[in-house]
Amino acid sequence: MSKKFCFRAIALMIFVCLLVLPFSACKDSGNMSSEPVGTAESDAGTESNMPQTSSDTASGESQSSSASQLPPTTIDDSKPKTSLSRDEVIAKMPASLRGTTIKYMYWWNPKEQMEKDAIAAFEKATGIKVEPIVASYEEFTTQLASKVASGDSPDIVRLLGNSTERTSALQPITNSGFDFNDTAWDSQVMKDYTFNGNCYAVNLKNSAIMDYAVIYYNKNALKNAEMEDPYTIWEKNPSEWTWSKFWAMCDEFLKANNNRSGYYGATFEYTEAYVRALGGYGFTYDSSKGKFVSGISNKATEVGWQRTLDAMNKKWLVSSHDVTAFDNGKILFFWSGPFSARTADNRQQALKKTNALGIVPIPTDSKNQTLYEYTAFGIPEGAKNAAAAPYYLRYVLDQSSYDMNKVWYSAEAKTVMDYAASSDNIWYGNSYIPSLESTLKSGGSAQVQSVLASFKNVVDSIVKDENKRITYYD
Repeated sequence: MSKKFCFRAIALMIFVCLLVLPFSACKDSGNMSSEPVGTAESDAGTESNMPQTSSDTASGESQSSSASQLPPTTIDDSKPKTSLSRDEVIAKMPASLRGTTIKYMYWWNPKEQMEKDAIAAFEKATGIKVEPIVASYEEFTTQLASKVASGDSPDIVRLLGNSTERTSALQPITNSGFDFNDTAWDSQVMKDYTFNGNCYAVNLKNSAIMDYAVIYYNKNALKNAEMEDPYTIWEKNPSEWTWSKFWAMCDEFLKANNNRSGYYGATFEYTEAYVRALGGYGFTYDSSKGKFVSGISNKATEVGWQRTLDAMNKKWLVSSHDVTAFDNGKILFFWSGPFSARTADNRQQALKKTNALGIVPIPTDSKNQTLYEYTAFGIPEGAKNAAAAPYYLRYVLDQSSYDMNKVWYSAEAKTVMDYAASSDNIWYGNSYIPSLESTLKSGGSAQVQSVLASFKNVVDSIVKDENKRITYYD
């Protein structure tokens, strides 16, 4: 275990204990045992395409060092990129990796998820065995740090965001010796997981596993309310599928049900989903500056929260996530990730079986295509088979390893997910700070500006500590 990892781990544990601002609870509520196939874990601050209105209230000085386990390669944007297919990459795999084992740590058994057949094909094509390590969803970060510290590191982990909590146990991805200078790899993901000049996690540009947020709707509830179909609205003219239309349909749904108790227009798996759609956030990592920044003073954050709380007051949005009411037709819309859209996922199976689950992109006047969580994959410090990890990712993440028509539960679902993936403005700014959210809800829309101002020092402290910790990264 490197000294750098020790410093990062100790700094992180002290920070979490002192601030008591958990990064690990991103949703309003939810039973982790019922999480969907391929879902993510935590909402701890990331991402891409930073709005230029960021309020840079804290910074950290970068310092780099090298502690590679294998000779690193470099990711050089100025160097001409290759464009190899999945099979061409596998053909270049060193013969010495055949017969080895990759340990993949995840909060589900990937051999029982959507990757099952792709993993089997990878094992057959490469001779590399994949050994799942199933960790706790809630304690994933702690369990990973413990494995690294004890010398029992996995070779691959799935990540949910680029906060230091999620990345502190990782080594630079290029320590694997693999050349990532290829167009298949998502360059923005790599930038957003780059600290002190080193990239710590990757995903593919055409990845089969990326958590784009979409809007689901209950077709039974829609039919009973005699309302027009959102997918049809979007399909005919995307510019008409706006947030104004979305909220108007929430209001129409309530009126059609005579504003009965227990009925709401929408449920968001993250309360701040609309804030994110407007480009607002509490704090995030600005990859163009190489540091975390605060968004607590941004106008988009203020406006997003004001409108969110106003929607709650009008019952257009339920204040706490309630997927049961959505399934039962008491809520029309459900903002979430791609999980319900997957054929084999256990979410909304009853609605899918009766063709009663609708799907549509987030409204097209959103500033960005929001993410449920920022899915990427890294190699922990101490990984014993780091060299094989990139070959696994290149094969199992590639859409060519799947029949994507079968991955998604309907043709409409595939069309919507392909549309989400085509966006050039992917966003996962983190607005979730538990005490901030509860205070905002208590104060209501009229108090948003004063509440955000009162939390400025809290967010500045988070940003300052995040930036301090990334100086320990290799």
